[in-house]
Amino acid sequence: MRATKTLIPVVTALVWFSVSVPARASSIYSATCDVDQEISSTEMANADSTAINFVQSIIGGNSNQVYSSLSNDAQSESGAARVAADIQFVDHMGPYENIHVIHTYLIQVKGGGGQMPPMVCGKSLVDPDRILVSMLPISKQFYVQITAHTINNDWAIFVWLIPEQGTLKVRSFNFNASAISGYSSQDLAKLASYQNSHGNSLNAALLYETAEKISDRGPNVTLFWKQQLVKEVTRFSIPPAIAGSPPFIWRLGNQSFEIQSLGIIGVGGKLGIVFDRHLTTWPDDATVKEENQNFISAVIQAYPEFGESFGLILAKVFKPDDSGGLGSVYEYGKGFDP
Repeated sequence: MRATKTLIPVVTALVWFSVSVPARASSIYSATCDVDQEISSTEMANADSTAINFVQSIIGGNSNQVYSSLSNDAQSESGAARVAADIQFVDHMGPYENIHVIHTYLIQVKGGGGQMPPMVCGKSLVDPDRILVSMLPISKQFYVQITAHTINNDWAIFVWLIPEQGTLKVRSFNFNASAISGYSSQDLAKLASYQNSHGNSLNAALLYETAEKISDRGPNVTLFWKQQLVKEVTRFSIPPAIAGSPPFIWRLGNQSFEIQSLGIIGVGGKLGIVFDRHLTTWPDDATVKEENQNFISAVIQAYPEFGESFGLILAKVFKPDDSGGLGSVYEYGKGFDP
């Protein structure tokens, strides 16, 4: 399944200053990757504090400090204006708490040059948390994996650090949701597989798409276990309801509804489906609210299996000129939110 063009999950991934390094080396080299306590305490403390301070600068909205923390190449590739815009996006997703380092990786390279192949990092060859990372032909470079929490989501943050002018600078940075309402990518994939085996392909499609989205760590970090997810997603066939490109026309009962996007949202420990619809007419708020609730009721009747995977449905409708809109929420077991 490649549903990127059809499903638009509410969970949003953000990749900053990330330049993919192609897998091709121009000369003989050797490289090692040390993890956590395998690194000297001094070096690990320096890398961790640099990465944490960088993330705190982002969350604190200090665009000047963020920009000055970037390597020369990263500054050239990103630009101050983009840094400021991305900081605003991160702030919108917050507030953040429990920000801390999960793992630290030290890559040491001897020889090589030009474009280097990726490096495997992990505590063992069977470490379930092992990753594949880009590297440069420099003697020492670090990846610091940081986690953070917001009200509904967990976040995975990878900071790639390289030495420059006697200090560590940020070569690349990736920020992405790693769990929604406590459900990780692997959790969602298991739910998707179960739903697909029971014939609920639309449930499975939504779950697989979100699982794939929140497994992304940018172009420079790949989670080893993602290979199995990619195989599952590739074998999966997109159901007719979301085949092709949006808008989708759903004929529910004797009514037709145009849907611009749909995806998964996490709210209060529950997974929910969110629909975005743009109306061609807007008589008044009361009429539109009634029509929107009729849409949700028609969806529930047409797809009773939604109640197996999701705790709520949020339907958002927007005015023809996009000057505003409204939303309606249906919670399974409780009904419409007044």
